[in-house]
Amino acid sequence: MQKFRKISFKNKILLSTLLVILLLSASVFLAIRWILLPNLISQLKLRGLAIAQSVADSSKAYILTENTPELTSLLFDTAQLEERKPLIAYIFILDTNDRVLSHNFTCPFPQGLAKANVISPQQSHKIKRIPLYDRFAYDIAVPVLEGIYQVGTVHVGLSKEHIDNLIDKLLITLLSIISAIVVVVLVISHFLSKYITRPVLHLAEVADEIGRGNLEIRTDLSNEVRCWEMRECGQQKCPAHWNRDVPCWYIDGTLCVTECMAERLSNLPEQPDHHRDYASMDRVRGEAKTRKLDQGANSHGEKMPHQVDPANRFPEKLKICRICPVYTKGIGDEIARLADSFNNMTFRLKTSKAELKESEEKYRFLFDYDPNSIFVLAPESLEILNVNARALEIYGYEEEELVGSSFLKLGPGEYSKGILSRHGEEDGTQLSIYTKMQHWRKGMRPFHVNIYACRTGHSAKPAIIATTIDITESLAKEAQLIQASKMSTLGEMASGVAHEINQPLSAIQIGADFIKNVATGKDEVPRAELEQVSRHMNEQVDRAVGIINHLRAFGRKAEIKKEKVNINNAIEGVFTLLGQQLKLRGIEVVLDLDANLAPITGDANRLEQVFMDLVINARDSLEEKKRDFVTGSVVTRLGIRSFQENGNVVITVWDTGTGIPNEIREKIFEPFFTTKEVGRGTGLGLSISYGIIKDYGGTIEVESEEGKGSTFKITFPAWREAKDGA
Repeated sequence: MQKFRKISFKNKILLSTLLVILLLSASVFLAIRWILLPNLISQLKLRGLAIAQSVADSSKAYILTENTPELTSLLFDTAQLEERKPLIAYIFILDTNDRVLSHNFTCPFPQGLAKANVISPQQSHKIKRIPLYDRFAYDIAVPVLEGIYQVGTVHVGLSKEHIDNLIDKLLITLLSIISAIVVVVLVISHFLSKYITRPVLHLAEVADEIGRGNLEIRTDLSNEVRCWEMRECGQQKCPAHWNRDVPCWYIDGTLCVTECMAERLSNLPEQPDHHRDYASMDRVRGEAKTRKLDQGANSHGEKMPHQVDPANRFPEKLKICRICPVYTKGIGDEIARLADSFNNMTFRLKTSKAELKESEEKYRFLFDYDPNSIFVLAPESLEILNVNARALEIYGYEEEELVGSSFLKLGPGEYSKGILSRHGEEDGTQLSIYTKMQHWRKGMRPFHVNIYACRTGHSAKPAIIATTIDITESLAKEAQLIQASKMSTLGEMASGVAHEINQPLSAIQIGADFIKNVATGKDEVPRAELEQVSRHMNEQVDRAVGIINHLRAFGRKAEIKKEKVNINNAIEGVFTLLGQQLKLRGIEVVLDLDANLAPITGDANRLEQVFMDLVINARDSLEEKKRDFVTGSVVTRLGIRSFQENGNVVITVWDTGTGIPNEIREKIFEPFFTTKEVGRGTGLGLSISYGIIKDYGGTIEVESEEGKGSTFKITFPAWREAKDGA
């Protein structure tokens, strides 16, 4: 079978034709050999039987009168007829006692021949093959009857050699005819195979040229269909008009489709009203209307720009083209149709190649001149496969330094989830966003970026496109805004902080006066009491220093960093600054902090600002409620609870203040939105807090009932280490 595949198509046709002819010839030969030849022998035997019957009828009188000369003359005359001479080997007649009355042998009568084929009285004839000298003969015995009495027997011998010669001549003639037919068929097949394979070879050469990228080649086997001449349409805006590259039925959006639709509609069979297929008619009308819209007219018949739906136009059009006279006349034979298909293929490949080239140029232009850094990465290793010019400019590397290296060289980051994850925690999304990631320029100069990663293909392989956007400047402005908010918060806390420091200063003053009195000798104090006063003064100094240091730490400009943080410490830091102030204002503070709380990812300073803003807002809400209720007792309580839930760290900040009206609840996290009086609030506190919480992967929700208070629920993912320890 493998060798047969290597044979040329032309030789395959010849061999197949030869094989078929040989099989047919063998079948015919065997049919003649096993059906016709036995029938021929049977016919010759019947002919010999007829001769024997004729001799029997003619010899009765001669037998009865024992007229041997006439009997012998009859036998010789019968055997010497021209058409019988080669067939009849002998004729002889026996009497009832099996004695030879007469024969036509020119030599002595063969011994034993008279007894070779004995016929019984009940038989009408008997045929038997018998040996005759060195040959064989078919002996035919027929009784000679006179009335009901047998008076003798006629034996006619047919030459088997002659019969075999006839059969041989017949077979030779048959074989000659079959051989001549085979030769003629082979000659015809040779020219037919050349006729068939020549266009196939031409199409193969065309295919090879197409494979080499030569899309300008065309076959000369197709029929050139000039539909604009055949239909005399004059539609010069039709895509098929003057287009000789491919036939019109391969061209999308041809304008003749509407006419074919109308023709198809007019050819629907007339039926009685109750038998009409209105669904089919409406469908055809709908197709015609849709096609008319596609060809440049809206539903009101107004002209529109030429546009055709690329998803559906061609298959529908081809079905309609099959009833078009242009298609019927120009379709050609199978080779011509194949040639048309080749021309259509090259036409579409050429068009697609041009579109692909244009698309690649657009992609390359967008890739190279995008204002952001773009990296093409290998999915598993995050190896940089390609990089645009903007990335080289921003990161300060040469292309050879980046291509082939790891994307993590620019900044390790925390890619525990999403497309850039290398720890089997990919969530199946097609776009992953990593915000405020620290990257390094060449020379280990840090800056911050947002990373957008999506899946794509590169050189027919899966890849990742990672776009990094430099946000260093915007983060600096954000930090300034946060710092301004801190300063505003510190300004609001100034009186409370002053009181916090004033209390230890008062204690120090009392201790100093006590020591002064001891030094002037006015009082005599035991040494133990003096040591107690000194120790108390040191404690108050430490307390004042702690408040001042905490105030300085809170007021400093916080860096963007992510580290392991115990959220309880940030909460307690708030009350280091505000605890005494809240106590003086009569606000009860309820702290319910889980001592075994898991750490989170964040920055203590920035998180403290979040809780500082929430506590200050709760304080203002409670103060407002106290002002609204001039008479009667008002419960002013503020609470913070921390706990773990579903592997997350949850903090709730609640108060019994005025609550938040439903109509403004959705706006409280918007920048510069505030319900406070002018000069008392900037409207940035909750907006900044919302951004800080989002930076550390958290969420914030609010529940409030007007007049009863509000609860802010903040949820952070608990700290966990990646598989590589990051």
